[in-house]
Amino acid sequence: MTKSEIDWRLSDAPDIPKKDDVQSVTEHASAGPNPDNPQQEAEPLPIVEIRYPKGIEDDARAYKRRQQRRDRWKVFLEALTVVGVLAYGAIAHRQWHAMLAANDNSAEALQTTERAYVTFGSGDGLFADFGSVTTDNKPIIILHFLNSGRSVARHFAVNIETNIDRSGSELSYRHRFKRPGDIRTDSPANESDIAGGAEQLVYVTDPTFLKTKKELADASIDFFLFGNFAYCDIFGGYHCQGFMARYRPAPVGGFIPETFLKCVPSEPSRANLRWYANNGYKEIEPCEQPNEPEYIKAEPPLIASTPSATP
Repeated sequence: MTKSEIDWRLSDAPDIPKKDDVQSVTEHASAGPNPDNPQQEAEPLPIVEIRYPKGIEDDARAYKRRQQRRDRWKVFLEALTVVGVLAYGAIAHRQWHAMLAANDNSAEALQTTERAYVTFGSGDGLFADFGSVTTDNKPIIILHFLNSGRSVARHFAVNIETNIDRSGSELSYRHRFKRPGDIRTDSPANESDIAGGAEQLVYVTDPTFLKTKKELADASIDFFLFGNFAYCDIFGGYHCQGFMARYRPAPVGGFIPETFLKCVPSEPSRANLRWYANNGYKEIEPCEQPNEPEYIKAEPPLIASTPSATP
């Protein structure tokens, strides 16, 4: 088909654009993207550059620098806060342990100043002497003990022996056993309480432990007594102390103390241990503890108003 024929067809066809129109349409179509032509390059986006006045740009840069400085200070303050919290925690931890140690020291100081202290001998320095009462023509011996502490000495008991006859002698000590809901105590029969600042007299009346006045007058006599005593303080502590006194005839005519013996409380008898073990008991501290119901419900301890006697 020739070009004149194309022009004729386009001019005669109704509603068909003229040549010039076709060319403009064609050119317009060629300007847009053509999906059928993959080689056609996409039109690049325009680059727009906005320039602000120099004063505004300086203000923006200054604001940014201030913001960076604030951020740096914020990080520094946060780190400083963390360090402060850690330091405070360490100081508080040390103060807590120091407070606990101070409380322990205070409690120990309180016990040291307020607990009972029982010693062998009276406040006048008299350890033992002979009474006016005799048994089998042998004067009895009176032992003197003093509680120089400020509080009561509970469950005070004495074990005594002499060098005359030690056959069958048995030392008795305090033992306690516990199972759920029950506490049992094995204690010497001659227990008593001594008030703070008070003295206690213990009588030795067994004739096998004594000598006649004639025997005591012999200058070559070698007669001494020894033993130990034990008691509880109000803080639940158990104390045991040995003692020894030797008789010196005239011109001394009395007992003088010698080196105190070490007190080593004996274990309960095997029979008792077996019975307690078979019945679910376990041995506990020999003295009532302040946190035990037995201690809290206990009546005020009775102070021995009369001297106790012991063989």
